[in-house]
Amino acid sequence: MSRKPIYVEIDIQAPIEKAWDYTQNPQLHEQWDLRFTSITYISKKAPEEPQRFTYETKLIPGLQVSGWGESKGEHHKEDGTRTSSLHFGTPQKRSPIAEGKG
Repeated sequence: MSRKPIYVEIDIQAPIEKAWDYTQNPQLHEQWDLRFTSITYISKKAPEEPQRFTYETKLIPGLQVSGWGESKGEHHKEDGTRTSSLHFGTPQKRSPIAEGKG
């Protein structure tokens, strides 16, 4: 049985620069995105490479999962709106999200 993907979209009532900072800065991202307790960027070897990262998520005290991720790209429109996309996952069976994109 295949699982139906989950799609989530929300309007954010904030200036675009502030919203962008909260999604693109790992320390700020950790404060609001419950999927990630910590995010650590991996240094790029070249500027054109995607930004890769590792993450950890604490499920309950003493139980955590870790995984990998990569920024898949950004798109900037003339009207100032922006989109960025992540691909992340973990091989750990106890993780609530095995693999996701968004």
